[in-house]
Amino acid sequence: MTNQWKNIHLDFNYQGRDWETNYQQEWESNGFTYLQTKEWIDIGMKPQDALFCAWLRDIKQKDAEWVLNFGNIKQLRKDYEQKEAIRLKELETALSEAQEEINQLNITLLHQQKISSQVSKSKKELIEDYNLLEKENQELKQSLKERPQEVLVWKNNNLNNLTSENKDLLQQNKQLQQLINQKQPSPSLIINWLTKNKQSLLMIGGITIIGYLLLKE
Repeated sequence: MTNQWKNIHLDFNYQGRDWETNYQQEWESNGFTYLQTKEWIDIGMKPQDALFCAWLRDIKQKDAEWVLNFGNIKQLRKDYEQKEAIRLKELETALSEAQEEINQLNITLLHQQKISSQVSKSKKELIEDYNLLEKENQELKQSLKERPQEVLVWKNNNLNNLTSENKDLLQQNKQLQQLINQKQPSPSLIINWLTKNKQSLLMIGGITIIGYLLLKE
């Protein structure tokens, strides 16, 4: 059957150029059989009219017999070409709108990529800040761990000093007590002792005691 297409029209000759063989494929791709194609060609259609005949069949619901008996091929072709021009214009508009949407999507994608890059950079900075704070926190914890030891060392060092000073105060207090216990202490002796040990007396309240003895005397 394939080799008989050239019997319909010479332009269906498979031994010709590529564009000649495409006619058969075009008719077959639009659902026409060999016999149906022959019917359309026999009423005056051309091998390149596969789309026109498909429009008559599918849109106008007309077959080759009706076109032959009642149709005006010239007028029908004009209607088809006008409809096809409108369809092609609508297709171009749709393609243009689709291209515009694609362009907008590309712009949006670039913007999102820019934002994503900024977010990644901000995230990196936040991680760095967190790590820095965590480092400082660890250093602070270590410092607090070492601080009691420093306080303990300071306490031990100063406790020895306080103990030594306390011994001196106790010794001075003992001397004062001995002086007080004398039956008739000399005022000049008391004044000399007071001048010599006035700092110690301020710390142990000796001034109050001496004043009391002087008033008593």
